Amino acid sequence: MDSHYHQLCAEERACIMQMTHQGLSLRHIAAVLRRAPSSISREIRRNTIAVATVPYDAAAAGCQARQRLRQPRRPRKLQAHSAVFIVVTDLLRQGWSPQQIQGRWTL
Repeated sequence: MDSHYHQLCAEERACIMQMTHQGLSLRHIAAVLRRAPSSISREIRRNTIAVATVPYDAAAAGCQARQRLRQPRRPRKLQAHSAVFIVVTDLLRQGWSPQQIQGRWTL
């Protein structure tokens, strides 16, 4: 299995929807899609509407996933080109680990 996460495509979401309606287990769905059971569980948990009569809807799940991608990321703790940023990048180039830098200076 890859160590890099690949998002579910529309076809996989449709398969998840069909198989959950058939009452198949998460592990069975994961085996069919060649995904980790935790990925299937997370997908269903994140994209199920609690008050809906349909427990999992593939189209709604795709829309929600796209909305999450559009959300802005958190701002950086270190502002680019600040004095601390320059020191940290210099130490990283010298071979210091982030843990060593953090132990030396609390940012």
